[in-house]
Amino acid sequence: MILFVKLLLAHLITDFLLQPTRWVEAKRRHFLASWQLYVHALLHGVVSLIFVANITFWPWAVALAIVHLAIDITKLYLTRRYPKIDWFFHDQIAHVITLIAITLIILQPPFLFEWFNHPKIWLLATAICLLTYPAAVAINHIMRGWAQETEEQLSYSLKNAGKYIGIVERILIFTFILFNQWAAIGLLVTAKSVFRFGNLRNENNRKLTEYFLLGSLVSLLWAVIVSISYQAALNIVVKN
Repeated sequence: MILFVKLLLAHLITDFLLQPTRWVEAKRRHFLASWQLYVHALLHGVVSLIFVANITFWPWAVALAIVHLAIDITKLYLTRRYPKIDWFFHDQIAHVITLIAITLIILQPPFLFEWFNHPKIWLLATAICLLTYPAAVAINHIMRGWAQETEEQLSYSLKNAGKYIGIVERILIFTFILFNQWAAIGLLVTAKSVFRFGNLRNENNRKLTEYFLLGSLVSLLWAVIVSISYQAALNIVVKN
């Protein structure tokens, strides 16, 4: 575990503290002709080797620098090809996955493949999946009839904002239920009501208010049912 922490710290320092803004701008302007691109990747390998403080790590430091360079080149290409998309998080996730992979390969922990047959992991993964896109699609079908009546007003909302708000909300509710924090669910629902329905109190927006309220309640009910079902299935697994 400490190996991963060292590699992660080395990544954070090199990617954010040792990379001036002018380097980032130079890489975007000159792409493969930018010397900053290669020095930045080299620094990742050097800092990682210093933090691990083990000379036998040098092949992995070289590999880390090469993979980091490849990820950065890919990000720069995608940024040029699709400038409207922010590739920051995709880039960081790819780097973290690289660090995790190197850590697992070096340490070869005994639990590396045991999780594949662990029922708790599969139950949790299924529950989280049910709370995300499947829930969004199902709720969209449930609300389809009412959505037609508020289609004009809904067009002023941010694209897909409601879907992602619902996903985050359901995951939070799931987490609160797992830790038996039912009061936090009430606080979450209250806060959402204040922000979302505060400007929908006049009579002209009555349909839209009712639509949002019904959608929120359906989303809440979905999250509660999935959470309780997960706990029930988990108890059955534990008993067996």
